[in-house]
Parts: sequence; C-alpha cells; structure tokens
Amino acid sequence: LLAASLLRRPSWAVVRARARRLLVPLGVYSAVVLAGMLVLADGRGGPAAGGWWRWMVPLWDPAGPGWTDGWGSSHLWYLRAYLWVLLAAPFVWWAWRRRPGLVTAATVVAFAAVEVAPWSGALAWRAGDLLLYVLFTIGGFWHRVGAFRTVRPGHRLAAGLLAFTGAGVVVLAVGMPPGGVVNDDHLLHLLMGAGWLAVIGAFERPFTAWCTRPRVADVLAMVSRRSLTIYLWHPLAIVLGYWVLDQVGRDATGPVGSVVLVMLVVAGTLVAVAAVGWVEDIAARRSPGRGPRPVAVVVAAAVAAAAVVVTPAASAAPNTSLDVALPRAPSRAPEALVFDDAAATTSAGTVPGAASSPAAGALASWGPEGFVLLRQPGRLDEAEVGAVALALMEELVATTATDGVTVAVSLGGDQWVGAAGRGRYSDPSAQFLAWSVTKLVTASLAETAVLDGRLDLDRPVQSYVAFDLGEYAAVTTRQLLAHQGGLTDYKDVDGWLGDDGQASPMDALEAVLALPPRFAPGTRVEYSSSNTLLVGMVLEARYGLSVEALAEQYVFGPLGMDDSFVWRSRWGSPGAAAGGLVTTATDLATFADAWLGDAPQQHPERF
Repeated sequence: LLAASLLRRPSWAVVRARARRLLVPLGVYSAVVLAGMLVLADGRGGPAAGGWWRWMVPLWDPAGPGWTDGWGSSHLWYLRAYLWVLLAAPFVWWAWRRRPGLVTAATVVAFAAVEVAPWSGALAWRAGDLLLYVLFTIGGFWHRVGAFRTVRPGHRLAAGLLAFTGAGVVVLAVGMPPGGVVNDDHLLHLLMGAGWLAVIGAFERPFTAWCTRPRVADVLAMVSRRSLTIYLWHPLAIVLGYWVLDQVGRDATGPVGSVVLVMLVVAGTLVAVAAVGWVEDIAARRSPGRGPRPVAVVVAAAVAAAAVVVTPAASAAPNTSLDVALPRAPSRAPEALVFDDAAATTSAGTVPGAASSPAAGALASWGPEGFVLLRQPGRLDEAEVGAVALALMEELVATTATDGVTVAVSLGGDQWVGAAGRGRYSDPSAQFLAWSVTKLVTASLAETAVLDGRLDLDRPVQSYVAFDLGEYAAVTTRQLLAHQGGLTDYKDVDGWLGDDGQASPMDALEAVLALPPRFAPGTRVEYSSSNTLLVGMVLEARYGLSVEALAEQYVFGPLGMDDSFVWRSRWGSPGAAAGGLVTTATDLATFADAWLGDAPQQHPERF
C-alpha cells in the first residue's frame, strides 16, 4: 500500500498524509489517557512525568499510567515504529528505485549487524524495530512491482515453511524469547512474519475471492476505516472489562468469565468506535464512512452486561478501588524477577507445575508461593547449593518471562555464584543497575554517620541542610529511612523532569517540597524514593562528600565490592542515593552477608 501511494504522489506528500492519519486519532486517544493520568493519580502524577509530547508525536515510547498496568501505552510501540519507518520511507524509496538489490542486501546486513552487535539498550532495540519493518516495507516494494507474480503458490508455501523452519532452528539454538512473545526477538519476528506472508501469498487467489464477496467486503471496508481506532482503544476496553468483573466480584479467569470478558471487550471497543471513530475520517479528509450501527452497539453492551450477571462469583470479595490485577500487556517489555524476603516470584505468577511438596532434606523449592528457602545450612555447602540453584534457574528461564538469570549465595564468607539462560544476565560477572537496593547502601551510610557522631536520627533534618524544607522542616532522618516522611515520590510529581529530560537531585526535591505532605510525618508508612533522596543530601552535607564517594569509602572499599559503584548521572534520574547502585550478583551477596551474616573483619563497627 505504501509503494502504491509513493508511485502515485510525491514522497513527502505521502508522508504528510499518512502522518496526519496517524497523529490525529492518536492525539484524541492520548488526550483521554493523559486526562485520566491527571484525574486518577491523586494529584501526584501527570503527563510531564512520562513526557507528554511522546503521546502526541511518538518518536519515543510514552510512559503509561500505572492504573492500566501497561495496557494504556504498551501497544503504542508499534505506532512509534511505524512513524520511524514512515519518516525513513522517502529515502528508502528513492534509493531502492535506483539500486533495489543493493538496498535490500544492505538492509539485511544492517539488520544482522544490529542483531549480533554487543551494544544493547532502548536505542539499539528501536534500531532493530526500524530495520525489521524497513525490511517488510522493502518486501512490499518488490511485491508492488510484480516481482513475486510469477512465483507459483506451491513455491510460496515452501518458502513459508522454510521460514517457519528457520524460526524453529533459532528457538532450538537460543530458546524462546522472554514470555514466549515473538515480538521480543527481532530475528524470530522477521522469520515468523515472512513465513505467514508467504503462506497467505500461497492462497492469494481464494483469499482475494472470499474478501471481495459483498457482505465480507463491506465488513472489511468498515474495519479498515476504523482500524486505528480499534487498535488504539481496545486495550482500554480490556482494562474496563477486568475492572467491571472485579467491581462486581466475578471471576475473569474461568471459562465462563473469559467468554464474558471477551464480550465486554468487544462491547467497549464498539462504543469507542462509535464515539470517536469518525476522527479517522477527519484525519483522512474523507466523507464519514459507515460505522457500527447504534443498535448494534446497544445490543452488544446489553448482552455483555447481562452476561456479567450470570458469571460465576470470584473467590475474593469485590474490589472497590482502581487497582485491578491485570495480565501482562502482550507488547510490553519482558518482566523481571521480583524478590522479597520470603519468596521470589515473577510478575506473571509462580512457576507452573511446581511440586506441591518438596523432597525431604531439600535446601529450597518452588511451591505455591514461589521460591522458598526450606532450611538454613550451618555453612555453605557449594555442591548442594549449586545443584539446587542451577535447577531453579533453568526452570525460571524455561517457564517465566526471563531470558537470563544469575544467582549468588553468600553465607559466613563462603560464596557460590551461577547463571543460566542467555543474554547479558546469563554472565555471573555482569554488572546491573540494582535500582532501589541502593536504598540499603544509603541506610548503611546513615548508620556510619550515627557511629561517627555526625548524625542524630531523631533530630529534624532541617538542621542539617542549608535549603528550606518548608512544611517538612520537622521530619527526621529516622522517619525518612522508615518511609514515614510524608514526601511524595518525585517520579510521581508533574514537572520533576526538565524540558531536556534531565533533572538534578535538587530539581526533583524542589518539585516534591512544593506539594503538601501526603500525611503527618511518622503517622504512616508510604514508600517513596524522595525519602532516601533527602537522606543522601543530609549525608553529603554532613561529610562534604558525594554519595558516590561515601559509598566507595565506607561500603564498597571495606567490603571488597570492587565491581560496585553509585551512578548519579543516569539519563532523567537524580536518584543516586535512591536508585543508582551498579553492582554484580557476587558483590550484592557480599553486602547482604555483611548485614545478615558474619561481620567482615575490615570494618566490624560498621557491620
């Protein structure tokens, strides 16, 4: 379709028209979601926290509202990829018309280079997205000029089966992508996409004949006119479906509940199409097309509402809040493991098929609550820990949305480390950002300051810092460390990031101090990175050193954590004290053992 447009009109005229058809409906959707972010975030969050411009012009993926658990924004990655391809299309088209074979080969080589290159991160992944869809776009160019017209259906089918076989070889060689989602692996995405296109091409004639039947053609024309509306709004219809069933205490997971959920999603999507589908006509500068008839929308909504009534009740009581348990958004990035002091689970739940009763004498096991340490050995038995940990890691990689995992176990100075899976985190020596584990390092620095006589945990923080804390003047370091300070988390504050996406610790704290306390300090516990951010500023004021230097002098150096440091200058984050720890699994285990196990000889009074 893009090639057909480029053949008829100047390239940039095509780009303008298609961008308008994309951005106008997206703008309406984004305005609704951004308004919801403001209304439902209790005044603490807003568009600026995720970059409102990304919602209107998706050159980068927008950050979604928490109340949709990723469903409100995760699907917008495809619109970002489409916009990138659209902006590149005039250049690709110009080059391809002059050297089609060379451009095709160069794109394949570039795609392969990105796939095997050691660099990683958001930009690398998006470059892979761009090259992947440029390859499909170039395939469309070849199709438009008739390059595949003489290829027999049998040969097309064989090509599709060959592509599927290649995908199977990739899976056997490196495993399925995290969560089993093909979108999470560009090479698999390319092979599976090419395979399905070839299979569809093999049945092009009967498929085309069926699609041109009058009634079928009418339905397809209506869906085509409202395709972007359906794509944009159906995830919110899914959220609405779960919320409705949750509000009335109905089970959304059983066979009946699943069917009713689909009915609610269809009804919600039809309502959205009827309400805002006409925006696509305005964006395309065409006369309004036929949408779903009002009676169809009403009937669908009524049937779905009636079905809710007969859905089996859930085992738990109805929920009266906006916090609804939602499944993983299908296009969202793979989830990471979440650990607590009792168990380790994934956001997708516990490992399926886990044994209900562990073997006698086992060190640890997967059970209904996830990973459970069954007994504490007196000293570290490396053979036992190694056998158990490796089995657990392999099961994690095989059954959860995790492509690589490293485990380090430290006890009384003995240490075992192992890894499983593929990718960066299958290397036991890999450094990683430990995020909020950094708060434990900051807390240990606060204890050091107390032992040094530089800090009184119960003295108002205002007496230690030179800037005015306003309504927070009476808060103490003890309250901050216990997350009882009443400070809003800076990441939930509208405007904490500057226009350039950067913020210093003081920028973030000033945005927080401009808001009233969430509660009187000391009366409640509410997790907030702003508490630890302020503790870090207190420590810097007392020592005249940065948090980075303090951590090296009083924690990393004494404990021999040679591969750890605190990084303040992450893009868009001021939280060195709250979330800037870069470490390894072995260093982190050493730190944990210092607090929970035997005290190290180098610095016994600190630990």
